[in-house]
Amino acid sequence: MKSALDHGERARGDWIIADIGGTNARFTLWSPSSGVSSDAAVSYRNDDFSDLPSLIDAYQRAVGPGPARALLALALPMTDGQMQMTNRPWTFTARELQQTLGLSTLSLVNDFVAAAAGIGGLAVSELMQIGGERPGAGPSLILGPGTGLGAAAIVGEAGAEIVLASEAGHMGAAPSREDARLVMETARSRHGRASWERLLCGNGLAAFDAIARSLCLESLADGSDRELRPIERVFLYLPFEHSESLADQDRAVELFRTLAAEVAAGIRPAFEEYLDYALRHRAIVERFGRFPHRNAILARQSTAAEIAFLEEPGSSF
Repeated sequence: MKSALDHGERARGDWIIADIGGTNARFTLWSPSSGVSSDAAVSYRNDDFSDLPSLIDAYQRAVGPGPARALLALALPMTDGQMQMTNRPWTFTARELQQTLGLSTLSLVNDFVAAAAGIGGLAVSELMQIGGERPGAGPSLILGPGTGLGAAAIVGEAGAEIVLASEAGHMGAAPSREDARLVMETARSRHGRASWERLLCGNGLAAFDAIARSLCLESLADGSDRELRPIERVFLYLPFEHSESLADQDRAVELFRTLAAEVAAGIRPAFEEYLDYALRHRAIVERFGRFPHRNAILARQSTAAEIAFLEEPGSSF
């Protein structure tokens, strides 16, 4: 953010714009004359701040005096009174926030309403058609699994596009697959109900991983893994390869080595490549005790050795 910090006082026409989710916040500046400033872009970890005003104040101090207007896209349902971040215990009102930060103008919008408003900038190749026969016809939907599950819809009315705010991620889940139902029952036992957000985000992903590992162990114990096709066994064994436990990594290498030796000669090169991936995963966990390329998304501090490793070609998968 060289220019944002070096230019001193900024023009009063600048706006602070931000996307503030449950885990991370991303800020930059925008002005009618020059648009979005890539030089002023800064990201923060929300865990480093006690509340929303202190987070925004950190960015105000970073860019210096000038911007007196802000547009914030927030992961929460918009109300006229007190609001709370969906996956963070930060409470505030728009009026209090504006006064605390000394802003002349403060605009708040649901984060996925903001994202949906920009869908018109996507190319057709960047969209997925769910149903219907004619591309582009009918409503559009934007979904985003992260700390929570954001959702918004875009519908046409009287020739105009209207963005509909949604908390669809909090709807009760109704999965059809057996493994997903197992995760749903786990979420229900812990939280009393299971929303789609509980299944597809945060701890829900960890629950899927734990159940996949459990199913793999059961299959190995009763030998049913050998009833599967070779490629199906590859996917069955992946929870061990993706684990940060060295014992699991040893198991993965053993399983993929056996599988590569058992398949027909014509397809053996492909399965030897799967073994190579297992060996490479194991080497990383043996060296660092974890996968360094997961550090950023898990908000873990990387060591100097891990940072140097991540700069090497082929360091992540």
